[in-house]
Amino acid sequence: MTTGSSAPAHQKTPALSVVGFILAIVTPVVGLVVSIVALVQVKRSGNPNDGLALGGVVIGALLTVGLAFVVAVGVKTGLTYQ
Repeated sequence: MTTGSSAPAHQKTPALSVVGFILAIVTPVVGLVVSIVALVQVKRSGNPNDGLALGGVVIGALLTVGLAFVVAVGVKTGLTYQ
């Protein structure tokens, strides 16, 4: 029986990563920026839990590009609300 643990210490997911991921869905441009900041902080700290920050960057980028495309098509076609 050993008293020491050979498992690595558990590191929590940074709160900024969670916030960035949620914002990437709700407001893609803001979420993209926050997720990039969170990803840089996670990489600098050596924390392996970068999944939410990376997911926020991907989702924020895709939704931002999609939103820009929809706006561009709307402007090009002269789409107006009546």
